[in-house]
This record gives sequence, C-alpha cells and structure tokens, in this order.
Amino acid sequence: MGFVVKVPGAGGKVRWYVKYRDLDGAWKQRASGQPTKELTKKLLSEIEARVGRGLVGMVERVKPEPALLLGDLIDRFYKEYARPRLKDADGYRAAAKVELGRLPEGWRRRPAASITQEQVAELRDQLGRAGAKGAGAAAYKPNTINGTLRVLSTVYGWGQRKKLVPHNPCKGVERHATESLLEYFGAHEVDRLLAEALARCWGLDAAAKGGLPVVLYPLVATALYMGLRKGELFAWRWQDLDLETRRHDVMRAAKHGGGVGLPKGGKPRHLRLPLLLVPILRRWRGMCPATPEGLVFPLPTEKWDRSAERLTRLEQDAAGTGDAARDARKMLKRMTSAAPSRWRMGRHDDDVHLADLVMLAGCRPSAVGRNWHKLRHTFASRYIMDGGDLFVLQKIL
Repeated sequence: MGFVVKVPGAGGKVRWYVKYRDLDGAWKQRASGQPTKELTKKLLSEIEARVGRGLVGMVERVKPEPALLLGDLIDRFYKEYARPRLKDADGYRAAAKVELGRLPEGWRRRPAASITQEQVAELRDQLGRAGAKGAGAAAYKPNTINGTLRVLSTVYGWGQRKKLVPHNPCKGVERHATESLLEYFGAHEVDRLLAEALARCWGLDAAAKGGLPVVLYPLVATALYMGLRKGELFAWRWQDLDLETRRHDVMRAAKHGGGVGLPKGGKPRHLRLPLLLVPILRRWRGMCPATPEGLVFPLPTEKWDRSAERLTRLEQDAAGTGDAARDARKMLKRMTSAAPSRWRMGRHDDDVHLADLVMLAGCRPSAVGRNWHKLRHTFASRYIMDGGDLFVLQKIL
C-alpha cells in the first residue's frame, strides 16, 4: 500500500509526493506534479495498478519532439526526394528551389503540420498582388503562382508518404487558369530572323553592323529547321551527324545542374537532317572552333574578374536567400570550376544574344528566357501547318 506525502514549500505552496513499493521491492518517493491531494491519490492508484501488472510503477515523462517546420521539411525534400523517372535530379532540385524561393518571409518558420487550406489559398492570393516580389514590384503571373503551389504540393505529398506530416493542405486549393505559352514566329519573322542572323554573324560587313557571335546563325537555323531543345543543341557533337547521308542522332543534352545526360525523353532519337540545313552546317564545320568533345556549337569561355574582393563579395551574397543569392552561388560555381579551354559547352542560362537578334529582326519579343523554346514551337507549328502528321511530330520532338 502506498502513501501520499504532503511537503510544504516556499511561499506557502504545497507539493504532493507519492511513496510506493516498486517491482524490485524497494520503496520509492517521487514528485507527483499534481496540484491537489485527490489527484495525487488517483496517480498513486494508477502506479500501484501498473506495479500489479508487472510494469515499472512511475510513468516516465517523455519530452515531446519539436514541431517540424516547413523550412526543415523543404530542406529534407531537397536532399531525399527521388523517383524512378526523374532523369536530372540536380536540375529538378534547382528548379524546385526557384519555385519555393517565392514563399513569403516567415513561411519557412511555420510548423508544417499546422498549415491549412485557407492559408495556402491566402498564399496564392498574396503572390498575385503587386509587391509580392518586393516593394514596388509587379505581381507574379498566374503560371508562376501555379508552379510554386505545384512544387509545394509535391513537398507535402512526399512528406505524407514519409509520415512527416499528416495532410497536404495544397489539395483542394483552386489554382489560377493556365495561360497558354505556345508562342511561335510567323513565316515572315523566320525569314527576317535568318536574314538578320546571316548578315550580322557571317556577313562581310558584320562587324560594321555590330556583329553577333558567329555561332548564332547556325544555332538559330538548326533550332528552326530541326526543333531541337536548347540543351540538345549545346551537347550536339560532330560525331552525332553525317552531312553526306543527312542522318543525325540526338544522343544527349546539357543538364540544368551542369554536365550532360540523356535527352528529355530518356532515350536517343535518330532523325534526318533537313536539306536546307546541310549547306549551313557544312560551311560552319570549316569555321567551328575545335574542342576535345567535338562540339558542334561551342561557346567562348567567359573572362571573369577573379580578384579576392570580387570572390569575397560573391561569397557574402551567396550566404543569403532569394534570387540574388542563387545567382551568386551559380557564379561562384562557374568561377571555381571553369575549364582553362577557350571554348566550352553552353548552359541553359546562355542566351547567345538571341534576344538581341529577335529585336534587330523586328520580331515579336517573347517572355524572358523563352526565345529559344519559341524556336522549337516555331518548328512544330510550321510542321503541322505544312500538313505534317502529329504522331510523326511527336517522334521527332
């Protein structure tokens, strides 16, 4: 039989203890943590019942684990997320960081399990208001907002499967209507683009006209006549094509995170070179700078300011958050890993002055960073308008 012990404390406060005989036969006295004698007696009865069942008498207090913050969930997602069809994991993580980088200040510090559908809907509306990017900045566009919500939903879905969060608050939240991004150059614009590129890249008076890189003309022509992706163009090698038999192989593509991998479909494509493109590539082959890999479209290596002051400033910027920090980290990576060669493979953020060419040719400007994809859309649109088969187009692209 146990006892309840009353112990007077400072300031007239009373503390209640329980005294009981444990499984080993020894008497033990423990603080009950209860405010009244009645509650302490109830606790003593529970302890004696546990001892009678062969269990240790006093239930040890277990410290509750701290709530998982949304920022911690996102960081784990970056490190651990994988799926069989994810060909370019580094590129996916980089894109996901851009999308989730738009979350407002303070969201990463919220408990992940406490976020509700209503709060996600408020987030959607907040991103759509002016000033979401910063003071005086315009609102994010609907497709951009949908992209952020889509990645956030993927994070929560992964967290549910890992038993890290109980629910996905993004489910059931209405998204914005998707804006069509299918842009293409008209027939007259294509003619002007090619004529302007030929004159400013290969023309006799190209320098006097404010010359563009010599590689730009064959790059644009190939993109328009073949519909290759930007990464496929940059990774293309002379060994992948035969100008005599007009056969070309799309064997690889430059990845977003650097290096090369398989094309987006996950397997090579074997196609025919368009007849109009053969003389352009034949002439370019005689002009193309030699590289160890035999790249068809090598780009010049940048000349950077590598001073200690410049590196220190970049390291300070890279330690922050947001777009500026991400750009600083990219630049640091390039500056510390750049090859000594004069020529290199292009990257996804290389525009190669295509935006300048579009403006000089008097063509309709595209969204920032989408001019190269617009060339691909142009190939597809003209193929269908000329009577091409949609199934065959899918195989080509």
